[in-house]
Amino acid sequence: MKNKKFAVMFFALICIASLSACANKQEDAQVQQESEISSLDSENLVVEYPPEDNHNVTHESKLGYFMNYDPSVFTLDDTQDDIDTFYYNTAEKLDLPVYVTVQFNSEVSAQAAVNGLILQSGMDGVKSTETYIGIDDIKAQNIYVEKDVNGIKQVQVFYVISIDQGSMIIEVGSYVGVPEQIDSKLEEMIVTFSLRKIR
Repeated sequence: MKNKKFAVMFFALICIASLSACANKQEDAQVQQESEISSLDSENLVVEYPPEDNHNVTHESKLGYFMNYDPSVFTLDDTQDDIDTFYYNTAEKLDLPVYVTVQFNSEVSAQAAVNGLILQSGMDGVKSTETYIGIDDIKAQNIYVEKDVNGIKQVQVFYVISIDQGSMIIEVGSYVGVPEQIDSKLEEMIVTFSLRKIR
């Protein structure tokens, strides 16, 4: 009987030791995996673009416009009084920042804003053209600026809209060669822009 008890206790101790060894191995493997990931991150691992699932939500801005955006890839900063900024913000490595800003100015007319943006570009040949944007085909002046920034061609596209209280400027910032998926996300935002509440 004593032998049987001893055998049962011995078997239980072996099981506990075995489980403990497995747990230690799993922990060691996890530490090694985390170390490998950290090592890869430090070598600028290229992360794949997030899935193309539609995560769009509608932003109703205090500035008086509506626009859809994907919060899984854009971070919204709407803490300032007269400007909203949507930063493209994922683990994906980009050549230059990608963003959309919407700015409202009650004291500057659309024409004055257009003139200021052309002057601000500091480039010859920059001009405005008439276009229509958003779900309501809002009339706007379009300005396209392309500049060299450390060997990368930065792109700034401005849409200037005239409204009763002044002007609204939408700026889309990206660069030549930006991944197509990101370009599509930017386009999705612009085509859903609306001023219905203040028109």
